[in-house]
Amino acid sequence: MKKSLAVWVMLASSWLGLTTAAQAAPETYVFDKSHTRIFFDVNHLGFSQYRGMFHEYDGTFVFDAKNLAKSKVDVTIQMTSADMYHDKMNEHLKADDILDVAKYPTAHFVSTAVEKTDKGAKVTGNLTLHGVTKSVILDVTFNEAKPHPMNKQFTRGFTALTVLDRGEFGIGYAVPMVSKEVNLYISVEAQRTPATGKK
Repeated sequence: MKKSLAVWVMLASSWLGLTTAAQAAPETYVFDKSHTRIFFDVNHLGFSQYRGMFHEYDGTFVFDAKNLAKSKVDVTIQMTSADMYHDKMNEHLKADDILDVAKYPTAHFVSTAVEKTDKGAKVTGNLTLHGVTKSVILDVTFNEAKPHPMNKQFTRGFTALTVLDRGEFGIGYAVPMVSKEVNLYISVEAQRTPATGKK
């Protein structure tokens, strides 16, 4: 009897250890593109803020709940997908005196540090845009983390904000008529992989 009890204790301890390790392991997420948006806006002559968005992007992030500093983000944006909701403006935006998408078709962000804050995290990383790489900081707010009520896949939602100085990336067209400051607003839903819910 004592031997059987000892075996059960060992098995239970092993199971608990595996469960704890699984819960503590870093998790990889992929973006739910139907519910993720990358917006940007600039000021025009002090009259208005006008907004655009990037439709095409790819990337993943690793979330480590136990040690947030080990979390990672890696995203590539297709600059050809920039959209200001105006045909002539879109054509000029992608021309060689602004984004020059023929020469620089993508922008790439990879995190270098993640620091916990009261509402989420401060994510520092290298942004390569228009052939120039600069360190930028994203202020991230954690919105929600739970199984999605429809597909049952574990989902995280967050919002990230930063302000870029486009002049630092060699994009100086029409300053100061159009502000050199570009506000970047990212709203994300992402699902943990491998997905275990309904397809």
